Amino acid sequence: PLPGILRWFEVVNRQTEEIPPVQFACETMRNVENELRQLITIHSLDSKRNLNPFTMRLQGIIDANVQGGISKYQQAFFTKEFAKLYPEHKVYAETLKELIINATRVIEEGLYLHGKLG
Repeated sequence: PLPGILRWFEVVNRQTEEIPPVQFACETMRNVENELRQLITIHSLDSKRNLNPFTMRLQGIIDANVQGGISKYQQAFFTKEFAKLYPEHKVYAETLKELIINATRVIEEGLYLHGKLG
């Protein structure tokens, strides 16, 4: 270690914030869309690039076996029961619907490009 440089820092403030699952789902969908857009851009500009990461990401989004994907969001957040139990989260559920629609368009674009490249 360098002289005068501490190996540790004292924690002076700590804050915990709870995020509702539907809000986290919105963040996840935004990330999925952004990541897929980046892959589409990369592969649009360089058609010789290894297609494997693009293929795997598309498959992971379309057939989401690990966390269940969009179908799980529909079951959890787009029901009358959810709306009744959590009226304060209605805005997030509406945002999630819009994000899913947008992501679907990006997925279609990705599939089209993948078909051309593959």
